Amino acid sequence: MKKSVWVVLGLSLLSLMGCGDESQPYQSTTPQVYSEQGDAADDSTLAYYHSVSVELERKDVEPRYQDLLDKCQQVTEYQCTLTSSYLNTDRYIQANVEVRILPAGVNDFLALASLEGETKNLSTTSEDLTGAIVDNDQRLVMLMDYKKELLDLKKISGQDVSALVQIASELAQVQSQIETAQGEQAKLKQRVNLDVVSVSLYSYEPTSFMTPIKDAGNGFITNLSESIGQAITAVAYLLPWLPILAIFVYVLRKAWFFARRGKQKENS
Repeated sequence: MKKSVWVVLGLSLLSLMGCGDESQPYQSTTPQVYSEQGDAADDSTLAYYHSVSVELERKDVEPRYQDLLDKCQQVTEYQCTLTSSYLNTDRYIQANVEVRILPAGVNDFLALASLEGETKNLSTTSEDLTGAIVDNDQRLVMLMDYKKELLDLKKISGQDVSALVQIASELAQVQSQIETAQGEQAKLKQRVNLDVVSVSLYSYEPTSFMTPIKDAGNGFITNLSESIGQAITAVAYLLPWLPILAIFVYVLRKAWFFARRGKQKENS
């Protein structure tokens, strides 16, 4: 009886372990700023900025940098626009890519950036543009109403040349202000509709014993030339003062000579 009980308990335990393995989801280390792919923020007046730092193998930094540039250029569904890029291939290799992209493409872009790398920092900030959007929209409505009033006034001005000239001048100014407000409206909409994503890629290498010596050797010629240049500059600044210094020293020696001579006469 006891043996059968132990068998049942063992089978039950194995069953539970099997269920646990089947229900355990894969835990991805890929950085995500939205809970689901393409799940953007509901607020239509927030401008989001995402920043991530990824550590990679030295050999992977430049290819990954190029992969990010290619993805932004080729995947048009996310309306990706490159705003800035930077690559340094010196001993301390690093790169940076900043893009504007639809919220639906943010997680994909971050996934590519962190592929086979280690995410060190991930941050998301937002700016509320409600005030700027409302103010600009109200200004645009007022300008459009004013333009309509001017057009109505133009119709009833008849043959009054002076009035027509003044109205035409005012219409030109109003139209210029309308175009400026419309441009600002487009910029604000772009900031709300497209997230800014900044990706920093770098490779960390521990400093060896010879590293400072190599750095000093690499900079020897540069440091020497700069020092010579500074010395020449100092001489150029001193040259105009040499005659004045010579006269000052001469006068000082003469004064000291006469003072000493007078003192000797007094003693004698």
